[in-house]
Amino acid sequence: MKKVLFTILAGAALLCSCTQELEDRVESLEDRVTALEQTVNQNVASIEKLVAAAAAAVTVDSVVYDEENGSYTIYFSDGTTATISNGTVVGITEVDGVLYWTLDGELLKSNGENVPVTGPTPQFRINDGKWQMSFDGTNWEDVTVTGTVEPTLEMTETDTAYVFTLGDVVITIPKTFEFALKVVSFPEEQVQVNKVLPFQYVLTGADETTHVVARSNAFEVSVDEEAAILYITTPTTAASGYVVLEAIRNSDSKHAAQYISLSCDPYGYYGDIIISDTNEYLNW
Repeated sequence: MKKVLFTILAGAALLCSCTQELEDRVESLEDRVTALEQTVNQNVASIEKLVAAAAAAVTVDSVVYDEENGSYTIYFSDGTTATISNGTVVGITEVDGVLYWTLDGELLKSNGENVPVTGPTPQFRINDGKWQMSFDGTNWEDVTVTGTVEPTLEMTETDTAYVFTLGDVVITIPKTFEFALKVVSFPEEQVQVNKVLPFQYVLTGADETTHVVARSNAFEVSVDEEAAILYITTPTTAASGYVVLEAIRNSDSKHAAQYISLSCDPYGYYGDIIISDTNEYLNW
């Protein structure tokens, strides 16, 4: 009886061990499926962001390559990021000037139509071993994925831009450059009433969307953007006040400004340095 009981217990232990091993394998498989789904959907969102950034004139601060995962993390000037990984089934291609999604290297279809990158975002999942696609997270349709064609991703860098090549599509996005405004020269004459005073400034990191404006609480001001000169006209009577010179890069909402304090009366005061400080940015 003891021998039989021992055999039964041993068999039960073996069954338990096999069951646990099977459960571990199933859990591992589920984890890998979830990770694959997440990577594919992350690529979809990141490719959309890349295309949108190129169209909206958003620039790229930096790109970090993860060699272990074969992925690029892109840091945009608007504070957002995108991560694109190699070796996933989803890509893009251009047809007659329009970008469309691809799956396994073929145009992705929904109701027989190509799916544009600028349209509703496709989501992907694996359900009962089958790939499915949805645009609302509720209604899913089967799509064929063999995994035989993996869209390639390459990134090259020039002095002024990052160039992303996704299959046969090339997306070029400018680098983010420092955006700064600095008044570099002051009028040599005394600051007297009824005078037009020129202040030369230097603006770095400007693009075609950048403009410079000025405002004051006491003086008439104007800006010659082509010559990079701020003109301050003093009133006919003694006055003290400030001028704010501002630059705005509208493509990414970058902003830079300088604050100038001035005093003038009929006898004249020098207005180049109002504050004396070791920090040059406080010397106005």
